[in-house]
Amino acid sequence: MLRTLVEIAKRNLRNTDYFCRWGGEEFLILSPEIDLEMATTLAERLRMVTEKHSFEGVNRITISLGVTQFGEKDNVDSFLMRVDDALYIAKNGGRNRVETSVSA
Repeated sequence: MLRTLVEIAKRNLRNTDYFCRWGGEEFLILSPEIDLEMATTLAERLRMVTEKHSFEGVNRITISLGVTQFGEKDNVDSFLMRVDDALYIAKNGGRNRVETSVSA
């Protein structure tokens, strides 16, 4: 299932995007040179494509995504904390959602 999810992401990301596994079932996508609105649109597209895909053995799965943008006052830790918080808001809000967090 994770391999199929990776293939879905690769088909829907730009050549300039970075996609990596961040934890057991968590992935991180870094999309340089796009704004928060475009990143949210990308996340929503990934969510919908994944939801519609038929996965072998389980049929359908859903994903939750957190989206943020690196701000002027950010460091790596503040950036990752904010996107992780957005992800958990999406998960706790019913899953199969995209939540956006604005930088300070």
